[in-house]
Amino acid sequence: MQKRLKYEKIGDSIISVDLHNGYTIIALATFDYEKSTYSTILYLKDNIVDILDLIDGLESFEFQANYKTVNSVMLKYVSSLFSEGLLDKYMGRYEYMMKCFDKGNDIFEEEILSNK
Repeated sequence: MQKRLKYEKIGDSIISVDLHNGYTIIALATFDYEKSTYSTILYLKDNIVDILDLIDGLESFEFQANYKTVNSVMLKYVSSLFSEGLLDKYMGRYEYMMKCFDKGNDIFEEEILSNK
């Protein structure tokens, strides 16, 4: 059974959502005054490593809300993406990026040690 997702408010229209699987989503909402709508930008981060990875392949999410409900609307959006498995691709990409970093770091450390 999946734990119920909750958000932590980081700033005005910025929330953090722990996915309870080692990852967190950072969601930022910006307000478009011409359309009177919000749009959301999502980032994925590992709960141990503070590197944000932009979730760039999803369709733009625009919604209407007021300053009191914007965070709960973003939470519902993140929750639906997570339950539908649409974040799995980005978690896999994050893991791959970290493995590449670790491998590259090992190579550089070996080069430094062999040059001494």
